[in-house]
Amino acid sequence: MSPFSRDLIDLPASDGRPVLTIDLAAVQANWRLVRNSAHGARTAGVVKADGYGCDAIHVARALKVAGCDLLFVASADEGRALRQDPQLDDIAVCIFYGCMKGDELDFKNNRLIPVHNSLDDYERWKPFWFDGPDPAGFALHIDTGMNRLGMSADDAAAIAADPDFRSAPIVFAMSHLASANTPQSPQNDEQRRAFAAAASGLKTVHPGLPLSLANSAGVFLGADYCLDIVRPGIALYGGQPISAKPLPLEPVVQLHAPILQVHHVGPGETVGYGGTHTTARKSRIATLPLGYADGILRAAGNQGFGILSGAKVPMVGRISMDLTTVDVTDVPESDAQPGSYVEILGKNVTIDQLGAASGSFGYEILTGLGNRYRWRHINQPDPGPSAGR
Repeated sequence: MSPFSRDLIDLPASDGRPVLTIDLAAVQANWRLVRNSAHGARTAGVVKADGYGCDAIHVARALKVAGCDLLFVASADEGRALRQDPQLDDIAVCIFYGCMKGDELDFKNNRLIPVHNSLDDYERWKPFWFDGPDPAGFALHIDTGMNRLGMSADDAAAIAADPDFRSAPIVFAMSHLASANTPQSPQNDEQRRAFAAAASGLKTVHPGLPLSLANSAGVFLGADYCLDIVRPGIALYGGQPISAKPLPLEPVVQLHAPILQVHHVGPGETVGYGGTHTTARKSRIATLPLGYADGILRAAGNQGFGILSGAKVPMVGRISMDLTTVDVTDVPESDAQPGSYVEILGKNVTIDQLGAASGSFGYEILTGLGNRYRWRHINQPDPGPSAGR
């Protein structure tokens, strides 16, 4: 019996374009799985990079209905886009990049929460703390070894010593784990201890200050890492945060490509640019309308695979800009006809598998999804006003 499912989601009649389906119920299920594993911590949702390529507005709406009340994005533009949606007007939105000089009033007006990454960020935000009817909340990011974004422990100590800090509308303090996807890495505990030490001064002034350290992988390092707020990203979209400890996550992205043409090829013939694949037998080679312009990385050629009628169909030859070829020789000819859909991502092919076959990882697969697909969002909890793709 084939290990692959023959069950397909309800796909539209082929118009020659691949169909990209985003299952919002799967996003909600994955968020709940993380929440239930977070040892009581408040569970946020990271929707940066346009919801990891899945459309931030739709994903954020689904998360809100599931119970999520805190979102993270990278930039102010991403935050403004969320704020423009009426359904998301009352959800907290945090900006990892912080507030750039000159953007303070815009942040205040859009009720965006800056994550301050420096002492200068903190000082520039002071005039806006109580300028208006509502406090202008902020967060502090303390770097504990990533050396990417975040202030030093010395800067955090300087803020704790600032007399004004006692009245500051601080929302939380955070750091970011560099090696959480490798549970045995000693860097995890080193960062946990460094964060606790750096945050201790802040908590002396604000005893109830929530702390946040765990990303998707960090949640599964245990309660010592979950603290008060967890910030799952990749797990929400079906990517395994710790490959050695797979979780029962639902596939969010399903990509099906219709066959355009089937070539009958003799043994010893080559396929695609450069002739990188040579057939060993009489073969049937199906051509699919997607390529590296659509986020199927060129390195997946001769490495990746799809699923057709419950059978594995290897990607053969080089991935080109618009086309990918798969070997359908072992699929009944009646099932491998123009218009038949091949699963590229879904229940049988995870983003992590395609990422590994491409010499990359699931994050790059997700965030590289193209605009030429026939996009569909299914299981929307509330259709609301039209938004997104």
